Amino acid sequence: MTRIPACVAVLFTALGVASCGAESVEAPTLKVVDGSFQGELSRSPAPSVVGENTLTLELRDENGEPLETATVVISPWMPAHGHGSRDVTADEEQPGRYVTKRLLFNMPGRWDLRVAVEVDGEEGHLLGSLEVP
Repeated sequence: MTRIPACVAVLFTALGVASCGAESVEAPTLKVVDGSFQGELSRSPAPSVVGENTLTLELRDENGEPLETATVVISPWMPAHGHGSRDVTADEEQPGRYVTKRLLFNMPGRWDLRVAVEVDGEEGHLLGSLEVP
């Protein structure tokens, strides 16, 4: 069983994201607000679109082992408008790999991703943002 101690800040960046045409779309960057896990994020399509998107999180514990049996809830939030869209859970497809195909962006603009990760009764949080063209 993996424990997530609180108050450890770790930065990690998303997997590279290509864009169509000449415009460059930055890959989202996530920060672990609390918890001693690490991970990577990818999304499909890339860049994200208005409508439903797929988000994949690869989570690992402090020893680099897959973070298994976690509950992962993603809360998209649009700070410029003061609203979000529905929270979604990500299901574990493989050890440490959590996927949701229901992440909804209902308009273009900057979106924050608030991700809650709970394992063995302890919770950690990730925070990041991305642009939806």
